[in-house]
Amino acid sequence: MASGYSETPLAKKLSLRDGQRVWFDNMPESVADEIGDYALDLTFVDPAQGIDAAHVFVTERADLETKLMTLRKQIAPDGQVWV
Repeated sequence: MASGYSETPLAKKLSLRDGQRVWFDNMPESVADEIGDYALDLTFVDPAQGIDAAHVFVTERADLETKLMTLRKQIAPDGQVWV
């Protein structure tokens, strides 16, 4: 293990919890696998159904702005968005 590497699982770092409704957009398979290794009981839904957490992967600012405008209407008041 590299010096200074955190042993905290990625799902915990992202504050993901059992029972959350989540949306992962364009997530690389390696990241999805790492989150999946933590074995949480997450429900994957379309944002229109209402979500507790979103993890969005974008490369263009305009794409991010569009997604955030949509998400702010659909995420729980105490929800979280990771970019």
